[in-house]
Amino acid sequence: MCLFKIKIKKQVFVIAIWFISICSTISAEEIIFASLPLERPEKIFREMRPFLDYIGKELDVSIKIQYYKNYKDIVSNFKEEKIDLVLLGPLPYIQLRKLYSDAVPVVLFLNSKGESTYTCSLITGIESGIESSGQLKGEHIALTQPLSTCGYYSVNSLLSKEGIDISDTLYRYLGTHENVVLSVVRHEFAAGCVKTAIAKRYEHLGIRFLDEIGPMPGFALIANGRTLNPEQIEIIKRKLLELDPLNSNVHKKITEDWGNIIKYGSAVVSDEDYTEIRQSLGDTVIPDKGNF
Repeated sequence: MCLFKIKIKKQVFVIAIWFISICSTISAEEIIFASLPLERPEKIFREMRPFLDYIGKELDVSIKIQYYKNYKDIVSNFKEEKIDLVLLGPLPYIQLRKLYSDAVPVVLFLNSKGESTYTCSLITGIESGIESSGQLKGEHIALTQPLSTCGYYSVNSLLSKEGIDISDTLYRYLGTHENVVLSVVRHEFAAGCVKTAIAKRYEHLGIRFLDEIGPMPGFALIANGRTLNPEQIEIIKRKLLELDPLNSNVHKKITEDWGNIIKYGSAVVSDEDYTEIRQSLGDTVIPDKGNF
């Protein structure tokens, strides 16, 4: 009788240890999220944290934010399976997908008007004396980053309409959209190209809009198909598509502290949505550095 009790206790003990081990593994699971470097790190962390907490709760995992200063590092770390989720614009997604076929578009985020697209604007200072993009040959132009959709790709496309090659200007990468706008406002550069919505936030500082490219697919949440399983990706997609903050006060309350890029809801996305930009980009080689 005593021997039977001892065996039972031993089995219970083994099961308990196994259960604790399993629970520890689950609670220790962590997803790494990388955000596109549009603005200052502290602002990105503040605006992304409640969004990631919402996703993490649905997946029953913790999500850590990893900040990268440039898209090139995001692409390389995603390929090395060090990033599980990332927020990207169309050009960096296209470049990533070309190198890594397991980059999976999850949702496209909507803007405040319920649109899933955005544009990039070529801007100058009101007092610059420049009234059209045709006047930019030989001028200094501020760009965001090589893999930023509103960077080299957009400026090259807009200038080509005026018969100007971007190599006939003096361009430099400044990192964030905010840096580009402020450099133009301070008259350090004759012009710059940024996301239109960001430029409008600074319009009161004295900005003239010269030209615009788009609409293009908006910012998308991209999942790593090698580090996240299909069920996890489907849960994220379903929970985000269920939210309709533009038409539901309940959902609006959920997203009120999320960043402007992600707080207005989302739409279905597929790789085919990027066909037009792929064709427009063609064989264009985007330099890693500016030319001055």
